[in-house]
Amino acid sequence: MHFIIPIVFAVIVGLVSYLVSVTQTKRTLATQSKPLNNPALEKHFMRLAHALDLKRLHVNIYEIDPVNGLAA
Repeated sequence: MHFIIPIVFAVIVGLVSYLVSVTQTKRTLATQSKPLNNPALEKHFMRLAHALDLKRLHVNIYEIDPVNGLAA
């Protein structure tokens, strides 16, 4: 019985850290993304929405400053 407690504790810590990460990511995306309004792409979005049986497909853009990965 004593060998199960550390495993259960590790699983609980993992789930809590996962939930915190998901909540933080969701909040960040909600505040820093904006809807994509591009008339040229709108007909493609409508076709995709129709294929998925949706009225409209909402597409958001997450805009961040570009990071040069080679500089790191």
